[in-house]
Amino acid sequence: MLATSRVPEDVGRGPASEVRAPATLIYDAECAFCQRWVARLKRLDRRSETRLLPLQDEQAVGLSGRTRDQLEAAIHLIRPDGSVFDGADAAHELLSLIWWGWLPRTVLRVPGAMPLARRLYRWVAARRRGFGCGGDHCRLSVAGAADDGYVSGKTKEGDRG
Repeated sequence: MLATSRVPEDVGRGPASEVRAPATLIYDAECAFCQRWVARLKRLDRRSETRLLPLQDEQAVGLSGRTRDQLEAAIHLIRPDGSVFDGADAAHELLSLIWWGWLPRTVLRVPGAMPLARRLYRWVAARRRGFGCGGDHCRLSVAGAADDGYVSGKTKEGDRG
């Protein structure tokens, strides 16, 4: 069941509208490529419908019900009703939280589009460390990661190889 609450009439919103509890996006806070996409999402999420949680946070495994290895392989989105999506399916669900997301979601309904999106996501995810990290690892310093305002948990050196 989707957690909702009623909001009084507001300018620009019309009659009372529903405000949903935020979905939780679990992402790799030690990956510069991932950090850039999270920063973009943060700018687009004007209604604060997404809570950001680094996979390095100790809550991530328990909240998602996934292993650390699974969390490192792809982003995960947890809806307020508890449903969990990963990879391209998580990205597809994220699009429902962005005002213009209806357009790419429509394209992804074309037969064969989601299987292709899943393959493309896996390809990019497997190579993400080469997209802006400057080496064969993808570590941001703890201080540098915390300065961007998106990291809620602390990372430890040596957590990843």
